[in-house]
Amino acid sequence: MEAILANYNKTPKEIKIALIGSSEFKNMFEYINRLFSLQGKIIYTLSIYEFSDGVELTNSEKMILHNTQKIKILNSDCVFVIDVDKQITEDVMCNIIFAELLHKPIYYLSEYLK
Repeated sequence: MEAILANYNKTPKEIKIALIGSSEFKNMFEYINRLFSLQGKIIYTLSIYEFSDGVELTNSEKMILHNTQKIKILNSDCVFVIDVDKQITEDVMCNIIFAELLHKPIYYLSEYLK
């Protein structure tokens, strides 16, 4: 996480940021949320960390969360992908494609760790 601090001045200029990525990276989501929030950004992040917290969701609940995430992306100015070890799941890729279709700028955590 220290490498992110080294690139602190390169964080997105946009104000409303949707964080997307696998829910197994809860600690990184919380860290990035805190980092950007202290810059005055409005952060749309995951509501439930299914994998990190061991939460079992029904298919209906998963669909609700997928739709909610799409609305967060729609309302954001940009998307920041939490791609720890460049890991991008199928669900995350769908969100990236959705953001691309909306012409949202997309930033990747892995780019900040270079």
